[in-house]
Amino acid sequence: MISRIQIVGFALLSFVLVSCVSQKALYEPLSITMNKTGCFGTCPIYSLNIQSSGLAVFSGERFTDKLGKWTKDFSQDTSVNSFFKMAAQEDWQVYESYYPTPISDLPGVVLTINFQDSSKEIIIRGEHPAQLDVFVDMLTRFADSKGWENLNLE
Repeated sequence: MISRIQIVGFALLSFVLVSCVSQKALYEPLSITMNKTGCFGTCPIYSLNIQSSGLAVFSGERFTDKLGKWTKDFSQDTSVNSFFKMAAQEDWQVYESYYPTPISDLPGVVLTINFQDSSKEIIIRGEHPAQLDVFVDMLTRFADSKGWENLNLE
């Protein structure tokens, strides 16, 4: 026979587990956007937005092979799935919002991580934690990959 203490204990445990799962879901990125800014030379200028579903939009502005709007479905790409799992494990709040540099000619990167209830923007211009390079490098590989569909009207 189940006692009231067991029922209350089970209910309390269930509540705690559901709360932990719900809290975790708040900090899983829904999308990540990387904007590459220009320099005085021919640095690529573009924006890449990848949704956790795998849908991506590339907007090329200058010095890139893909000018205008392009789209790609990464939903079957295991590297994108792994990327979002890794991003979900990252504590994005420990990063500063801005890593400046006194050198005006260096290109910059702006990362925007969108969560269910908030977002975090990180502007990378100067010295910054190496872990951010891991994310930037992976996003750059996704941007440089083949198979993008041109959405520009010709």
